[in-house]
Amino acid sequence: MNTQLIETSTEDLTRNMLQVLEDTSIATTDHQLFLQENSKNLQMIQEKTWIWRTPMQQRSIISDDYFPTQQGKMAQVMLETKVHFEQAILLSKDYAMCKLEIEELLLDMEESQQRQEGETMDSVAYRREDIKQRKLQLEMQAKSYSLQQYQIQFEYRMKEIQGWKNLQDEVYEDLKEQGLEDEDIFNKSHGEIENAFFSFLTNLKGIEKTTDGAEYNNLIALARFAVDEAIKNGMFEGLVERCNADQLRALEFLNYIRIKPNENVRPLRTKLQQQA
Repeated sequence: MNTQLIETSTEDLTRNMLQVLEDTSIATTDHQLFLQENSKNLQMIQEKTWIWRTPMQQRSIISDDYFPTQQGKMAQVMLETKVHFEQAILLSKDYAMCKLEIEELLLDMEESQQRQEGETMDSVAYRREDIKQRKLQLEMQAKSYSLQQYQIQFEYRMKEIQGWKNLQDEVYEDLKEQGLEDEDIFNKSHGEIENAFFSFLTNLKGIEKTTDGAEYNNLIALARFAVDEAIKNGMFEGLVERCNADQLRALEFLNYIRIKPNENVRPLRTKLQQQA
């Protein structure tokens, strides 16, 4: 019985798991033949399947429809980076624990072999010890496979983190060109009203399709809240000038502005302004 720590290269482990399938008798002869013939393809899939998001998918998450301001994009990029970095740390811990568990299994295997060789056993006890060793071997093969999966997952976690860092650099340079200092760039509350204003107005077009009364009210409530916050902070007119067509229609729907044919957008007085 081989008690050496099983190698963790993809090729060795793919071969290892195919051997497990054969040893457990769960696969038919046809299954085994198919798996053996396609082992290289299975190996490639293990290594090349992109587990999380590609750079294009990452960029889509902070597209203008979702985060219409650079400050909003920066806040999301920072959040994504934090989450994936934390998951990478946890993954590294699982990887280290799995290696230790394999070492424990190796010790259990050695102890079992020593008992088998050094003790006088009847046939039943000897067979029980042999079964125990085969179970330990299966456990080691499975954990070695898990170890290799952890390595692959960590590679793609790092790709995810690196992708978000690239996007962070892009947004950071743009915000610096706008004259912002680091203290404001990395502060989520800075620019939050502006981002909420454009985001919630853009999302309001969802009421045209929704049949959920709660969602309908939520979309309106969020849009009104964001607009009223902009009004309270003296930002309303400046933000209206930057609105796209959907956002202007949303403001008109909420009775904050009236849009007349062939005429510039004219802000209406809001309840907050009337009370001031």
